[in-house]
This record gives sequence, structure tokens and C-alpha cells, in this order.
Amino acid sequence: MANINFLNTVDLNQNQLNKAAIQNLAVDPISGVLGQIIFNTAEGNLKVCVTASPTSAVWSSAQGDVKSVLGGTYITVADENGPNPTVNHDATSRTDSTSTLSDVAFPVVDSVTTNATGHVTGVNIKTVTVPGDTYDLTTAPTGTAVRLTGSLTGVDDVTVSGTTGQTATSRISDTELRVALTSDVTIANDLSLTNGAFTQIAGGQNKFEGQVTIPTTPVASTDAASKNYVDQSNIGQSVFQGGYNASTNDPDLDTTSNIAVTKGWFWAVTNTGDFWTETVQPGDLIYADVDQVANNAGNDASKWVVVQSGQDIASAASTDALAVKGIAGFDSEHFTVTTNGWAQLKPQSNPYGATVLLTSGVDSGGETTFTVDVTALFGTGALAENCITEVVTTSGRGTVYASIGGNGTGSLTFSFAPVVADDVYTALISYI
Repeated sequence: MANINFLNTVDLNQNQLNKAAIQNLAVDPISGVLGQIIFNTAEGNLKVCVTASPTSAVWSSAQGDVKSVLGGTYITVADENGPNPTVNHDATSRTDSTSTLSDVAFPVVDSVTTNATGHVTGVNIKTVTVPGDTYDLTTAPTGTAVRLTGSLTGVDDVTVSGTTGQTATSRISDTELRVALTSDVTIANDLSLTNGAFTQIAGGQNKFEGQVTIPTTPVASTDAASKNYVDQSNIGQSVFQGGYNASTNDPDLDTTSNIAVTKGWFWAVTNTGDFWTETVQPGDLIYADVDQVANNAGNDASKWVVVQSGQDIASAASTDALAVKGIAGFDSEHFTVTTNGWAQLKPQSNPYGATVLLTSGVDSGGETTFTVDVTALFGTGALAENCITEVVTTSGRGTVYASIGGNGTGSLTFSFAPVVADDVYTALISYI
């Protein structure tokens, strides 16, 4: 039959196309247009072009209607011919049973693996051996050991024993075994208490034959103190060593053949004498200011501190070194001190005042001039301009008025008119 080509779309205006047949082809055409329909006679499928191009086309099969839905294994279908079939998964019933086994091995399911839909994908099997009997507790024939006895084939009885000095084993009942520490526990090696504390409940005295190591510095007042802590705490503390005889240097403290001493040791003076160059008397204390080894070549007064008792009566002497220091020491040139310690100032011992009898006068021009060297009175460097003077009669001590001058350095001049004899007048001179 000849084909009639339509160059435009044929619109049937929704009228029926009766007795029409789809184009039959044994092979899907290479090219086509979207929506083009063919019937593949080789496959028996009605196909529609879903992708078109000038050189190729993709065809999708148009399936026919489902006529019925059938059930299968564990699947039941209600209304299988439609129009709305219902597919159900059959319920599965399980019957569990129990059995008694003795001295046999059998496989058991150890684990089951399932997928996301709940179907089992793997099962792990392991073998379990069931013993033929259980053990009984019986007292062993010796000591405190306990024996486990049973009738399991091929297995001997088991005896549980404590360790001497460490643990003890006892049978509390037919089914209960107790293991406890012995009354006196001996630990062969180290014992470590990670977070616990060692506490002695009962009284008694602890004994450690070896050294016990404790923290260097205690925390609480009841903590044990280490040797280092005690040594450091006592450094420099005063420790009385006894009496010291200063007259015989016993014990030997103030020579380079000294005894060994520790800083803080001290002695009480029992006999008067010299300690190095300082006079000490009973009641004075001598302290070691540094540690010293015996026969120390560097031993000297700087290594010691002398504390005077302060009970001596003060005395006067010509120099500071010779005066006995008690409560005070006084210069004998200016003070007197009685035997009971009463100190008085010597009025005539004023180092800044002098009484000078005017002699060796020089007569000239009807007057007499006397010269006094103040450096001989008050020391080198004394200046005449720093002196205050008064002239009195030697016999009656009446004040007279002379002409007084100075040479600007160390001499004062006293002039009288008319001329006077020597020794008639006396000059009272104070150095400011």
C-alpha cells in the first residue's frame, strides 16, 4: 500500500481513530521525533521516542496493563486480579524447645547480622561444651585449704590454698569459699597504695627495720618530719653548750686550734678573762656566728658574737680599750667613777678652757705685753680668733681690763700700761 505523506499536523478534533495500526518495525529506527510511536515486532513491545536528534533516537517500551498480582513464598495477595490487590507478608510462628545436655559440645548462635530491611544476612556459630557436673566445696585434709570436687570426666579435683603470711582460705558453706588476709601479713615485695591511706586500727608500736621515705616538707602539724626538714628548721638556733672559762680558754674557742662548732651554739662565761681582745666576765654569753670545723685557720673574732651581761659596775680608764664596759664607760681624764659606779665630771678637766699665769712679759714704750700660744693649750690648728678671754689678778681674782689682741693664727697678746711685773695677772681662756 502506498504511503500518503502529511506535511502538517492532522487534528481529528477528538474523534475516534478506528481500526488503526501502529507502524510495525522489527528494529527500532535510528532517528525519530519526540512522541513517535512504533511497535517492535521482534520484542513485541509498543515503544515511544523519548529522546530525538537528527542522527539518533531513544525509544522507551510502553508496557501493557497488569492483569493480576500473584503471591509467593510467605507472600499472600488479596484481590489478586484487581483493581486494588493487597500484598501481605505471612506471619511466622516459632516453637522453642529445651533439652538437657551433659558433657557434650554443641554449636550455638553467637551473633546475628541483619540488613536495613531486617533480613538476616549472617550468623556466627561457636561451640559450647557443657560440663557433666558441678563442683562441691570440701575441706582439704591439711591446713585451711579447700578442695573443689566433682565428677567431670577427665578433670581432676582442684585444691584452693592460701599463702602463708599473706592469705587464708576457708569454707563458709557447701557453696561459699572465702579468701582473706592472715592476721599477720608478710609482703615479699613492694606495697603500693594508689589512693588509699595506711591506718593502724589497734594500738601498738610500729617497727621499720629499713629506711622509711616520707615527703621532704610536712603539710599538717601531725605529719612526720623528714631529717632534711628538721635540719633546716634548726639551722642558726641557739643551743646551749655549757660554761666557758675565759681565763684558760676552756673549751678552746678563740684560737686556730678551736673545737668544731655550729652556728647558733653559745657558751656562758664562768671566769673573767679575754675572748680574743675583748674582756668578758661571768654572765656574758659567747655565740658562734658561723659554722666552723675543728682547727680552723680562719678562726677570728669576726666569727663570734659576744653579748655582755650589762651587770658590771662602770670604771674609768685612760683609754676606751682599758675601761671595763658595764652599763657605761667613762674617760678618766674628764670623769671620776667610784667603786660602786658613781660617775662625776672633773670640773678642772675642761678640754676647751685654760688658766694661764701671764709671765715673760716684754716692756716697750711704757707698756708690758704678754704672748700666749693657744695651739699649746688646745691643739694644733687652734686659732686665736676663736678664743674668749678674761684677765684677773692672780692673788685676788679681781677682773682687770687689758688690751687683748691676736696675730690671726695661734697666739693671743695681753698688753698693760704702765709696765707691770710677771705673775701679777692671770688669763682665763675658753676655746670656742
